[in-house]
Amino acid sequence: MKTMTIKRFWAFCLCSMPFFIAAQNKHAGYDRVKAIKMSFIVEKSTLSPDEESVFWPIYDEYEDLIHKKIRRESYTLKKSYKNQLPSISDGDAEIILKKMDSMEQLKLDQTRLRNEVLMAKLGAAKVLSILYSEQLFNKEMFHRSRNKSKEITKKKY
Repeated sequence: MKTMTIKRFWAFCLCSMPFFIAAQNKHAGYDRVKAIKMSFIVEKSTLSPDEESVFWPIYDEYEDLIHKKIRRESYTLKKSYKNQLPSISDGDAEIILKKMDSMEQLKLDQTRLRNEVLMAKLGAAKVLSILYSEQLFNKEMFHRSRNKSKEITKKKY
């Protein structure tokens, strides 16, 4: 039964991939990946339906906060200095590095806060299971992305 569910999940992921690539709206792509990530986490972790109802709002709130506040600002910052790299002054570079460090620290603080809230509601063992499932998802997505880029490179040459 569990094997069939896993196969269905991956079939859904594979069938959905063209939609991710062709998405016009960048944020819609984020929402789709987040939905797949969340279902993957539930599939791999041992959450009961009651625990899931506690988990989703907390996890969703912090994921959105981290994405909207930190990742977007980080992307905007990197985009702003990308073309200036050859001629950037040490003073400007130091300011940018401090901003990057503060964003990383904010992300770390928000993740720690999310984990503390989840531990208070679900317990440490469940949170550890969730975090492990999240790592598995990130690893799987990295490998799929890497394999896809290898296929594209082979087709070009």
